[in-house]
Amino acid sequence: MMFFSTGFSMRRVALRCFFLTIFANDSRRFEAQTMSKAETLTGRRSFMRRVPPGLLQSFWDLLPSGESLPADVWQSRHRFLLRLTWSHALLIALIGPVLGYSWELSFHALFRDGTVLHTLAEGSIVGFFASIATLVTINRAIRATAVGFGLVSASAILVHLSGGYIELHFHFFVVLAFLALYQDRVCYLLAIVYVALHHGVVGAIWPQHVYNHTAAINAPWTWGAIHALFVLCAAAGSVIAWRFNEKAFAQTKLILDSAGEGIFGLDREAKIIFINPAAASFLHCQANEAIGKAIHQVLRHTRPDGSEFSKQASPILGSLKDGAKRQVSDELFWRLDGTSFPVEYKCTPIVDRESLAGAVVTFTDITTRKQREVALRESEERFRQIAENIKEVFWITDPLSDKKLYVSPAYREVWGRDPAKIASLSQSWLGLIHAEDLSRVLVAVRTKQVTGQYDEEYRIVRPDGSVRWIKDRAFPVRDESGNVYRIIGLAGDITERKQSEEDLRSRYNEVAILHEVSQMILGAMDLEPVLAKILRLALATLSLDLGNIRLFEPIGGLRVGVHRGYHDPENIRAYYTDMKNPRSDVLSLRVIASGKSLVLQDLATADGLPAFKKEEACSAIVVPIVMETETLGLIEVGSRTSCTFRPGDVRLLEAIGNQVGIAVQKARLLRETERRAQEQEALNVIAEAVSQSLRTDELLKIALEKVFEVTGRERVSIRLKDSNTGGLTLVAHRGFSPEEVEELLRTTSDSSSEEIFATGQPRVVNNSSAGGDSEALLPQSDTVSLLPIKAGANVVGIMGVSAGRPIRFELREIALLEAIGNMIGVALENARLFSETEARYRELQILQAISQTILGSSDLKGILSEVLDKAYEIGGFDIGVIRIFDQTGEILEPAAMRGYRAPKNVADHRKVLEGLTSGSGTQEALVDKAVHVVDLNRSPGMRTFRKEGVRTAVVVPLRSYDNVLGIIHLGNRSERVFAQRELQLLEAIGDQAGIAIQKAGLYEESRRAQASLEEKAAELARSNIDLQHFSEEIKIAKEKLERVNSVLTVQAAELARSNTELEQFAYVASHDLQEPLRMVASYVQLLARRYKGKLDAEAEEFIGFAVDGSKRMQDLIIALLAYSRIGTKTRELAPTECEAVLQITLKNLQIAIDDSQATITHGPLPTVMADATQLGQLFQNLIGNAIKFRGDKRPAVHVSAEQNGKEWLFSFRDDGIGIDPQYAERIFVIFQRLHSKEEYPGTGIGLALCKKIVERHGGRIWLESEPGKGSTFRFTLLA
Repeated sequence: MMFFSTGFSMRRVALRCFFLTIFANDSRRFEAQTMSKAETLTGRRSFMRRVPPGLLQSFWDLLPSGESLPADVWQSRHRFLLRLTWSHALLIALIGPVLGYSWELSFHALFRDGTVLHTLAEGSIVGFFASIATLVTINRAIRATAVGFGLVSASAILVHLSGGYIELHFHFFVVLAFLALYQDRVCYLLAIVYVALHHGVVGAIWPQHVYNHTAAINAPWTWGAIHALFVLCAAAGSVIAWRFNEKAFAQTKLILDSAGEGIFGLDREAKIIFINPAAASFLHCQANEAIGKAIHQVLRHTRPDGSEFSKQASPILGSLKDGAKRQVSDELFWRLDGTSFPVEYKCTPIVDRESLAGAVVTFTDITTRKQREVALRESEERFRQIAENIKEVFWITDPLSDKKLYVSPAYREVWGRDPAKIASLSQSWLGLIHAEDLSRVLVAVRTKQVTGQYDEEYRIVRPDGSVRWIKDRAFPVRDESGNVYRIIGLAGDITERKQSEEDLRSRYNEVAILHEVSQMILGAMDLEPVLAKILRLALATLSLDLGNIRLFEPIGGLRVGVHRGYHDPENIRAYYTDMKNPRSDVLSLRVIASGKSLVLQDLATADGLPAFKKEEACSAIVVPIVMETETLGLIEVGSRTSCTFRPGDVRLLEAIGNQVGIAVQKARLLRETERRAQEQEALNVIAEAVSQSLRTDELLKIALEKVFEVTGRERVSIRLKDSNTGGLTLVAHRGFSPEEVEELLRTTSDSSSEEIFATGQPRVVNNSSAGGDSEALLPQSDTVSLLPIKAGANVVGIMGVSAGRPIRFELREIALLEAIGNMIGVALENARLFSETEARYRELQILQAISQTILGSSDLKGILSEVLDKAYEIGGFDIGVIRIFDQTGEILEPAAMRGYRAPKNVADHRKVLEGLTSGSGTQEALVDKAVHVVDLNRSPGMRTFRKEGVRTAVVVPLRSYDNVLGIIHLGNRSERVFAQRELQLLEAIGDQAGIAIQKAGLYEESRRAQASLEEKAAELARSNIDLQHFSEEIKIAKEKLERVNSVLTVQAAELARSNTELEQFAYVASHDLQEPLRMVASYVQLLARRYKGKLDAEAEEFIGFAVDGSKRMQDLIIALLAYSRIGTKTRELAPTECEAVLQITLKNLQIAIDDSQATITHGPLPTVMADATQLGQLFQNLIGNAIKFRGDKRPAVHVSAEQNGKEWLFSFRDDGIGIDPQYAERIFVIFQRLHSKEEYPGTGIGLALCKKIVERHGGRIWLESEPGKGSTFRFTLLA
C-alpha cells in the first residue's frame, strides 16, 4: 500500500487536526492561567451535581481531570516521549536505504512507494511534529499534542509501509498507552480521533492501504469497528490507570500540603526534590524556588549550641550515605536570613529496588515547646516562692485518705501551730474551729469541697486563747476520668477585715444620717425649720433627751437657734439670754475658744450648762459649729440618765455640726445673693437710663428710687455744684419733710461738702453725735453717708443718704453708692457734653448760613437783618440793632433792629455820634476793634438801651480787613454772664457782617462806575468830535475802574481771610469738643475695667454702649478737623510722583490689606503738580473704601492713569458691592452715608474730603458704578 500516493488527503486531515489542537490548547492555557486546581475541582463537583447518580456518577469518577502533573514530572515524561518520537522519525527515514529502495531523485519519486526519497519525506513528517514539541516557548499542551500527532503519524506510516500488516496495527495501541503518560485530556482525545479517522475514513475509502487481508478489504467498516473497539478498550485502560495515578498523586500532595510538620525530599546529591508548604513556611522560602537546590542553599544545620558539624557529617547527610534512619530531638535549622529555630526531625532514607535513592526529612519547630518548658520551670519556681511567702495558708489534701499533702509556712502565723506537726485534718484544722461555727463548717467540708463551691468564713481559737476570723476556699483537682484526687485551698486571716466591716457599718449609718441632714439642708430655704429637724434627728439617733442649737451672728451677737426636750419653759427663757456677752457659761466659752468638742459624762461635777442642770441632765456633749476658721455656734445635747458616749457619737455630732455650718453659710449666701442681685438690678436700671436718656431729671428720679430700694434708708438727696456761683443746689430728694427741704435749699455750703469736693472721698457718719455739722446737713438722721458725684476726676455734686434708725453703713454699701454716684456723674457729663455739642453744631450752622447769605445776595439790608437774626438766636438776646457808617464815615445809621418796645428809641439811633460819645462800650469797640460786654448798671452811655430796660449789653464791631464799618448792639434786660466761646462766635458774626458791608459798598461803587462808563461810551458813539474831550475822562474812569477792581481783589482776599478764620474757628470749636469727650471716654473705659466681672452682662453692655458712642464722636470730630484743614493747612503745589505716593499709601493700609487679603495693582502713574500729603490722603480714602465695601470674595483694586489733553485722568476700579447711580452725587456730600455703622463703620466724611482735595487741585471727581458689579472712581489733575 502507498500511503503518500493514495492517502495524501489523510495527511491533510492530520495537519488540520494538529492546528485545531493548537487553537484548543491556547484556549485551555488561558483558562488554566485563570483557574487554580481548587477551582478545577470545584467545577468538576459543580458539573457532577448536574449528572444523574448511579452509573454515570461512577463513570464520571473514573475520568481524570487532566493537566495534574507537576512541571518537573511532566518535563521528565515529555523528554522520554520526545526521544521516542525522534527515534520513530529516524527509523522511518532509514527504512528506504536499509531495504534497498530506489534512489530516484525526482518530484514524482517523492510520492511513489519504493523510493528512498519517499521514506525520507514520511520520516520528515514525524520529525516536523517532533520539532514543534521541542520548542520550550509554547504551551506544554501544544507540545504534548505535537508528540501525539507525531507518534500516531508514525504508526500510520509504519502500517502503510508494511502493506497493512495486522501486527503493526498494535503500534497504535502502544502509542496511545505512551500518550497517557502526559495525563492531558485534549492531547489524548485528539490522538484517539486521529486513529479513528485513519482506521475509519481511510480504511473505508482505501481499505487496501490499511488492511492486507481480503476479509478486511471486503468489509472495511466491520474491521474498522473491531479496531475501534480495541482502541477504545486500550484507551479506557489507560484512562483508568491515569485516573488512579492522579488520585494517588492528589492524595499524596494533599497529605504533604496539609501536614503541620515540615517535609522535604533529597536525592543522592543532597538536592531538594520536593518540599511541602509547611517546610517552606518554616524556612521562609518559596517551594518552587527551593526544588532543585542543594540543601545548604536553603538551610544550614547545626548543633543546639550553634556549632557546625565540622568533624563528622550531619545526621541528615549521614542518612544519604549509610541509608540509616535518624531521629534528633534538639538541633538548630538556620534560615538564609540568619535566623534560627530549634527543631525535632526524622530522616528516613528512600530505597528504590534495594538501592538508596534519597531521603525524606520530617521536622517540627519546637520553639513553642521550648518556651513552655522554660515557662513550666519558672512557674514551678514561682509557685514555690508564692506558697512560702504569701500571708494566706496554701494547703493540699488527699480527700480519700484525709491526709495533708502540703501546708504552707503561713499556717504558723495564722493558727499559731507548727505545720510540720499536722497529722490529720481533724487534729490540725477542724479541731480548732470555734464551737459556734464547727457544725456549719463540717457540713460544708463534706458537701462543697468536691463540687468546687467551698467558700466559708469561720472563727478559730488559737493556743493562746485569741479568736481569729478565717476565710477558707477549696478547689477540687480531677484526673482524666473526672474523679477528684486532690483538693487545694487557701485560708486567710480576715480578722482585720471583719473589724473594718463593723466599723464600715457604723460609718455607713453615720453617712446615711449625714446624707439625710444634707438633703434637709439642700431642700429647704428657711434655716430654723431645718435646724429643728436636724436637732430632732440627732437626739433620736443618739437616744438623748434634750438639746439646743445656738447660732451667733458675726455682728451684734444676736441669737438665732432651736431647742428640744425642755420641760420647764422658764429654763428655756433663762437659757436663751442675750449672747453678746456669754461669760456666764464657762463650758460654752471654752468650746468656742478651742474649737474642739467637749464630752461631759458627769454633768453635776462640771461648771456650766445651767439650763441642762435645771432640766436634771446627767451627761452632755457640746460640739462647736465651725465653718472654715469661724465658729458659728454650738450644738449641745444631753441625757437625763447617766451614759457613756462613744467616739462615734462625738464624731457624728461633729459631722452634723459641719453640716449645720454649711446650712448657716448657705442661708448667708442666699441673703447675700439676693442683696447682690438687688444691687445689680439697681446698677443695671441706672446704667440703662444713662445709656438711653439725656434727661437729667428722669435719670435722677430713677437713681433716687434705686438707692432707696437697695439701702433701705429713708432719706436720699442729690445736690449739684453751680459752675457760676460754686454753691450747691438741691436738684433731687426723697423722704424729707417740707421744712427739711427748705433747710437743704438754704444750705449751699458746709465743711463736709467742702471736704468732699477737696478730697473726692465719701464721708460716713455712723453716729450723728460725732458727725459735726452732719445733723444740720441732714436733720433727724442717726447715720449719714455723703458720697461724691464725679464726672471724670472732678466732683460735680454730692449724694446724701441717711436714716433715722441706727443702721450702720458697711463698706460694700459705700462701694455700691459710690458706683451709683459715678454713674450719675457720667450721665450728667454726657448730658452737658451733648448740650454743648448741639450748641456748637447749631453755631456752625448759623455761621454757614450767614456765609451763604453773603455769597448769594447783594441786598445789604437783607443780609444785615439775617445777621442780626442769627446773632439774636445764638445769644438769646432781648434787643439788638446793627448800625453802619454812612458814606461820610461820621454817622452810624441803623440798618437792622429787633426787640424795641418804643419806636422812638429806634429813631434816636440816627443821631450823629451818639454811639461814639455816649456809649463807652461802643467807643472801645471802635478803637480796639474787639467785642465788649457792658454792664449798664455800672457803666455810662447807651441811653437808648437804658430806656428799653437793658441791663447787660454786648458791642460787636463790624470789621473788614483793618477797618470798622459798623457796630452791632445786643442787649439783655437782665444781668447775664457771657462765656468766651459766645463772644468769639459773635465776633465771627461781626466779621461776616463787615465783609457783607464791604462787598455791598464795592458792588455799589462798581455799579456806579459801570454806569458812568456806559454813559461815556454812549456819548463817544454820538460824536467822534468830542472824542478828544472825553479821552481824558475815559482815562480817568479807566483808572478809577482799575482802582475799583483792585479794591475788589483786596475784598476778595478779605473774604478768603474771613473764610480761613471761619475754618480756624471750626477747628478750635472741634478741638474744644475733644477735651471733655476724651475725659468721658477715659472714665467710662476706667469704669469698664474696674467693674469688669463684678457687674452682670447687661451692665457691661451698657458701659460698652457708652465707650462706643464716645469713640464714634471722637472719630467724627477728628474727621471734621481733617475736613476743615483742607484748603487751610496746605503746601504749595509741586511736582509729585504718584507712584511714590501710592507706595506710601499701601504701606499705611498694609494691615487692612493683609486682613482682607486684598490685591492692589496699578499701571504706570505720572508726575503731577500736587500737594503730596493731600494726594496721599486722596489715594488712601479711595483704596480704603474699596477694601471696606467689598463683597464675599477677596477685594481687588486697580489704579490707572491716562493723559487727556492738559489733564491726567485717574481711575480707581474695584470689584466690591457697587453703588446705585442715583447716589452718585450724594456720596460726595459731607456726613452722607448709604449704610448703617453696624454694616460698615465710618464717619461719612471720606469722599467729601476727596472731592475737596480734587477741587483744590483744579480737578473734578465722579463715580461710575452699578450695584453688585464694583465701582470706578475717576478724577482729573492738571498735567
